Amino acid sequence: PPSVIASWPAPQYNHPAIERKWMPQFGAIWIAASTILVAGRLYLRATRHAGSLGLDDALIIVGWLFAVALTVTAFIDAGDYGLGRHTWDVRLEWYSGAALMGFIAQLFFLISTCATKCSVLLFYRRMVDQSGRWIYAVYGALAFTVCYFIGILLAYCLICQPLSAYWLSYDFRYDKPYKCINDGTALSICVGVFSVISDLYAVILPYVILRRYDLHASRRQEIGLNILFSLSLSVAGAGIARTYYLWQINHTYDTSWAGFNLFAWSLVECHLAILCACAPHLRAFFRRYLSDPINR
Repeated sequence: PPSVIASWPAPQYNHPAIERKWMPQFGAIWIAASTILVAGRLYLRATRHAGSLGLDDALIIVGWLFAVALTVTAFIDAGDYGLGRHTWDVRLEWYSGAALMGFIAQLFFLISTCATKCSVLLFYRRMVDQSGRWIYAVYGALAFTVCYFIGILLAYCLICQPLSAYWLSYDFRYDKPYKCINDGTALSICVGVFSVISDLYAVILPYVILRRYDLHASRRQEIGLNILFSLSLSVAGAGIARTYYLWQINHTYDTSWAGFNLFAWSLVECHLAILCACAPHLRAFFRRYLSDPINR
């Protein structure tokens, strides 16, 4: 609105007074951490020191690839389209590109997190003895995650007609007819809430089943699972923070500033989920390469 624009300070496009520039370093740290653990997991699986390769490994690769793609998208948005600046310091011609980066990021986040959650659920299935109740519970969680993925993906694809209007409409030269969903806030909140629910489902369900039913898991396996459950709860915490910023970005005119926080928490949730999914395989690494030096 003109009244809001009138309250903004004079733009500083070339040298903004306030600009957050730490996204590349932040993202690089997460990429390095997740890459090391994914590579270690695949090596241990390929050499059969931590079981054999399976579908859960293929899914974690998908999750990692799209987490890296999400991080690169954040780099591009921060470097080329003003992410981390206040809106009044963002050039008008950058708006459309920033909206495109935001749309791509939502798709990458969705694919990465859903692939990682499915990988975690399949890992739980491989780790314990077979149980009818356990199989049904895991497949129920997988079905929930897949349905969530398909539903949100369809919502994204149908958010505007034509779809390109989602980002091109931010270009003041765009004059073609289009129609978009008016209540973007509701969609954003639904995405965040369902993501957190699926996070908690993937964490709490195996914990409850392990506690209530005799799955013949060893004491060491139970300890490992408990540690994994605790670490995975932090992923849900990151998801809650991300949901808050999804809400905030729809209730502020300073979208480039709020979007920086949203990107940051999205990276945390994606990469942290991958770290938690790969963490159990560190036990095989420590047992093989560090147990003898420690014993000596």
